[in-house]
Amino acid sequence: MVVFLFLPYPLWLMFSPAITDDDPTGEGRPLAVWPGEETPLSDYPGAVTSYVEDHLPFRSQLITANNSIDMYAFHESEIGKVIVGKNNFLYFNSETEGDPLADYTGENLLTEDELAGICADLTATSDELKARGTTLVFLFIPNKSTVYPEYMPDRYGEHADPSCMQQIEDYLRANSDLVIIDPTEAMLAQKAEDEDNGTCKDIYFRYDTHWNHRGAYVTAGVLLDELCGIKAADLDDLEQAPMGYAADLERLIKMTDVLGEDTEYQLSGYVDRTPEILEYHIFSEPDSKILRLMTDREEGDTLVIKCDSFSGFYYYMAGAFKYTYVATHDNYDLPLIQTTKPKYLIWESAERYLPERLLAWDETSPLAEEGK
Repeated sequence: MVVFLFLPYPLWLMFSPAITDDDPTGEGRPLAVWPGEETPLSDYPGAVTSYVEDHLPFRSQLITANNSIDMYAFHESEIGKVIVGKNNFLYFNSETEGDPLADYTGENLLTEDELAGICADLTATSDELKARGTTLVFLFIPNKSTVYPEYMPDRYGEHADPSCMQQIEDYLRANSDLVIIDPTEAMLAQKAEDEDNGTCKDIYFRYDTHWNHRGAYVTAGVLLDELCGIKAADLDDLEQAPMGYAADLERLIKMTDVLGEDTEYQLSGYVDRTPEILEYHIFSEPDSKILRLMTDREEGDTLVIKCDSFSGFYYYMAGAFKYTYVATHDNYDLPLIQTTKPKYLIWESAERYLPERLLAWDETSPLAEEGK
């Protein structure tokens, strides 16, 4: 009993740096407060329990200690949104924010009717935009487990072949003339080149859901080649200054001070082939926040990007255009393309969101508001 009572003290010495004021619960929510007079009597017991649980002494340190034991001893995590892979690679896992595990195992393949419906919907939108002078480009960004399958736990087996994303791509390429760009092959080639060169640089964060600037740059290179005929400078020819990065998955399991910060890379030396970006600011058009970039070109085309959090490629290709507008799927507004009349509209989606977004094309299409 005495040993049990004093056990939290050495754990506190080990993991006390993990306490943070910005996320004291480790769950992205504030600490529970003591119930007040306005609290209904029926809710009082539950409110008291929540307060006690949140304010338990050494709570934060014990969570970190428990997660450390899970990760290092059992290579698992009790946090359902995090899969602990080999070499401490962390992978995102959710069935409500896409389903990356189903993408990996192949449990979310679509039916022939679903694929045909997607193809018809996308083709109709593409044809409508083409009539307005805009080429619709579909950009599919692979999950981290697609680029780094070797670090996934053995219990999930090998990466599905085909995956849902590959199934969709194969069908669209075989049954339409849609412009489909998937940088997976280029990423795998860069990864193999990094391994051959003995570099420790990754193209996706180890402790985060997303790619780093290296992955974004590789993707921009594919886009520039396919759309503009521009050969981007080789990634290995650029200056790549490492810097710390607070990764989302390690923060979710409160392991930042155990694993250390992830590594981001600040790239420089790529702008010599494209005009300098003169303007970089956010404005409202009309009610949503849109990012606009302008180069010093006297004349040039306009690019519009409709994207999710895998948007970083825009900065490395904006120099090929006079104007570049970037809007998230949530902030995108139809007037953006009506007023800017872009040459290209890139519709980007992370692999894990791809099936649901394409099956709900009436809501996710860049022309969705016209149908209302």
